[in-house]
Formats: sequence, structure tokens, C-alpha cells
Amino acid sequence: MIAGVFGLFSVGLANGQTELVAKGADRNVLSHDGARVLYRNNEAESGSIYSYRLSDRSVERVPGNFGTGRFSALADGRIATVRDRTEILLHPAAGGEAKVLWRTDEDQQFGRGVAPTTDGKALIVLRLNPDAGAGMWRLWVVPVDGAPSYPTELVHESFGTLDIHPDGKRILYGEGQPFSQMWAMRDLPFGLSEQAKR
Repeated sequence: MIAGVFGLFSVGLANGQTELVAKGADRNVLSHDGARVLYRNNEAESGSIYSYRLSDRSVERVPGNFGTGRFSALADGRIATVRDRTEILLHPAAGGEAKVLWRTDEDQQFGRGVAPTTDGKALIVLRLNPDAGAGMWRLWVVPVDGAPSYPTELVHESFGTLDIHPDGKRILYGEGQPFSQMWAMRDLPFGLSEQAKR
């Protein structure tokens, strides 16, 4: 173990040996094919995301400027980001101009997570829901084809990080104070899987 170092590590399952991959790495995301780990590097250029290929341990910078918010990778290589907690962006896999999928007002800002459905047709995001009370969040579905976003019936307080289980049927989220003290799992809200398949 390397004491006092913040970063991305690989850990050998056979011997528990740790190896530093990237010092300062933060907000790590495993690609859907399991071949790469995408991460930000707090010690490198702001707005950059790096790709660590597990097979040959190579590192490369992903083309584009992704800001500093949360991000997630779709199976086709596109990257979804939350900018300033008021915009959901979709970045092309090869770099270039990001597409704004959804903008919201500051009083209904987006939460800490954005996650693609397993088929890559939609993203799920958290959005403040003032009508349900202070600090309450609602889970929303954002189709990546530009169709209108729609709410689900799932409302909860103190959502932390957010992801979709690999089986595509359940959501994983951190909850508790401070954020992400435990992970919880729920079935996807009714209709999400069916509507995302359209």
C-alpha cells in the first residue's frame, strides 16, 4: 500500500499487490465493456478525462474538454457530463462539440450523478424537486436522441452518487449523511426500461 497518495490504483487479486496508475486521479468510471477506466486527474489539465486501458496499462487523454463536473461513459464511447449543475451534455466519442441535452434552472439543479442505461439510449439524472420538500431529489430520464426528458416516480432525499446496475434493471445510489455512507439498490422505476427502448 502506498500511504498518503490519492489516486487510481490497480490491486492484484492473487496477491493483493497495489500499483499506482495515476496520482491525483478522481471520479473514476469503468467503461461498459470493462476494458478501460476513465478518470479525471486533479494534477493535470482541468477539464480533461484520461483513459487507462486494463489490457496493456496504457494511458491516453480523451479528446475534448469535459469541465469539472461528474461524468459517465456510454457503451459507444460518448461521454455524458453535468456542467455547473444546470446542464446535461453529451460529448462525441471522437471529440468535438458537445450537445446540450437538457438545461434547468438553478432552483432545480442536477445532482451529483449521471448514468447511462445499459442500452445507451438514455441517461438517468437527479434533479432537485422543490415541490416535494427541501433537499428532495427526483430521478429523471434524459433520452440521448434529444426527445423530451421525463420524471420517474422515484423521489428521495440525500441521494449521493448514481449508477445503473449492469443487469440494467436496478439503480445503485449512495445515500446517507455525509454523502455515500452506504449504497442502496432499487428496481428501476416502472416504465424506464420500456421507454428507453423506443
